[in-house]
Amino acid sequence: MSKDAINPDHYKQYPIEAIDMMIRIFGKRSVRDYCLITAFKYRMRLGHKDDVTQELQKEKWYLDKASELTNLLMEDDD
Repeated sequence: MSKDAINPDHYKQYPIEAIDMMIRIFGKRSVRDYCLITAFKYRMRLGHKDDVTQELQKEKWYLDKASELTNLLMEDDD
């Protein structure tokens, strides 16, 4: 098992990653909103739970995923 705190192995135990399953089940818009909310959560607990650098990396991952999904949603509207 890897020690990747941002994308740990327990999210990779199925043929596709959990976030990709969520997109298939709930749709891009809902998962984009989830990512924005989760990024907010990491920002609000910054310095109160895990290592600050790790929390910022997690926040960035979710913001990047939200941005990716926003771009895909805009492409779908074309």
